[in-house]
Amino acid sequence: ASPCQQIMKTYDVGQDEFIFNLYTIALVSMGTVTILSGDMAHGLSFLLTPGTMAEIEAGSHPTWSPLGKAVALAAFASTGFFGSSFAGAITRRFSALAMSIVSTTRKATTLFLSFAFFPKECTPQHMLGMVLFMVALFVKSLRAGRKGMKMVKSSAALTELPR
Repeated sequence: ASPCQQIMKTYDVGQDEFIFNLYTIALVSMGTVTILSGDMAHGLSFLLTPGTMAEIEAGSHPTWSPLGKAVALAAFASTGFFGSSFAGAITRRFSALAMSIVSTTRKATTLFLSFAFFPKECTPQHMLGMVLFMVALFVKSLRAGRKGMKMVKSSAALTELPR
């Protein structure tokens, strides 16, 4: 079992509470470091100034308002929390291996969709990489399935009563 699974089971903590506490610890520690280093002031200045960094540096017309930046930041943080919550649920309900397979597949799907929706050349090297990835994912899931079946058979054998 992964450390996350062990913590959730040992302390009977749900995945949402686990992720929330993890994010809170990260927020406090990163916030402290950014305040002490002075980066917090620079970041807030950027958020309150209309435009992207390139637009601000070039002095060109801004395309992002401070409100738009705040909404994008909140959406990014919220979807990150929801994604982590779902990852925790998959880990707790199934296993860390299942979560690893789901996470890897999600990343691959993102790459495949980027080739489909954005004009980018798909070279033979890209195709070879995709094939290698899919074969490795298939083999990994087969191995996990066989290991799971062995565990089910062995636990069933242990529970059978002799006649």
